[in-house]
Amino acid sequence: MPRTSTDAHRNKARSVMAMYWLLSPSVYGFEIDGYSSGQSQVVVAQTALSRGLTLDYVPSLSRGAWQAYAARNVGDKKDVLPNVQFYFCGAKLASYARDVDFDADYVGTLERMMRALGKPTDVNTKRDPWTGPGGGFAESVDIVWVIGGDKTRLSFSPEAHTDAGAVRNSRHASVTHSSDLPGCPEAQQTNR
Repeated sequence: MPRTSTDAHRNKARSVMAMYWLLSPSVYGFEIDGYSSGQSQVVVAQTALSRGLTLDYVPSLSRGAWQAYAARNVGDKKDVLPNVQFYFCGAKLASYARDVDFDADYVGTLERMMRALGKPTDVNTKRDPWTGPGGGFAESVDIVWVIGGDKTRLSFSPEAHTDAGAVRNSRHASVTHSSDLPGCPEAQQTNR
């Protein structure tokens, strides 16, 4: 049976869809808080500066990779903000992490992520032995979304106490957005 123009259109549509699915893992990327995967260090620094922040760069253990921590100048002192962290590979932004105020914004952040990304790909719980006084465990929950070469992780560690009631580790929540950039090691190297 000879091919019709309808068959040619179907085959072309299939080819376009196949190309989309093949390319989408590397082109999706993240764009959050004004930062986007693949942005240069200069653009990230300019965005941070527009918010009154500077970046302190630290070489990473991976070759060609850099981590940066946001800092705010308070008078003549620089106050490094442990709650904002960037990971660069080949001078391109591969990962961005920031703290989330558990009491004020954790549930709202989770709702926004579920609306934007759908159901999580995975939910992990961890119980790591606590080696400090009083023993016990440090617990955490990671909610993970993976779309192509991009990963978003919302993490929470509840406050834990020793048997005597002292705070063993403080409550902490954060969100990390990362993209696999060509030629770069996995971007999950932020300390979150």
